[in-house]
Formats: sequence, C-alpha cells, structure tokens
Amino acid sequence: MITHATSCMGQELANLFAQCGRNLILVSNDLIGLEKMAGELRSEYGIKVFPIAESLLSDHWPVTIHKILVHLGFTLPGNANVPVR
Repeated sequence: MITHATSCMGQELANLFAQCGRNLILVSNDLIGLEKMAGELRSEYGIKVFPIAESLLSDHWPVTIHKILVHLGFTLPGNANVPVR
C-alpha cells in the first residue's frame, strides 16, 4: 500500500492495514514525520515499513518511487518492472 503518511486519512489507512499485519510503503514529503510514523507502526504492530520521502505533488514521483522500490528488491505486478528512464 502506498499512502501519504502525513495526511489524516493516510495515517488512518496505514493504521488499519498495520492492524491487519500488512507491511507498508509510506510516502510523504515530511521526512521527520514519516520516520516517526514508520517507527511507531513497526514497534506497535511488528510489521515492515518502508518510508519514502517524496512529494506526491511533483511530476516525477511515480518514476522516483518506482526506482526506489525496484532498488529495494520489490517485484511489482504486471509490466511495472520494465525499466523507467
């Protein structure tokens, strides 16, 4: 799941998925808030949380996030693993 971690709705969604034991990818341009939330979710629910500091308002966020996820070793569905330039 990808969510904007500093929004109220994003925080609530992250908590709901974490309560179900789901690992999360959190995206926010607020690195400090993102790291804090990731740490809290890890310690409270024992899940893996991958924080990515990126603004979802930028034009290049899909490419940036894709590159980070591939670098982390994620296998993405469909043809999402095709290299992005």
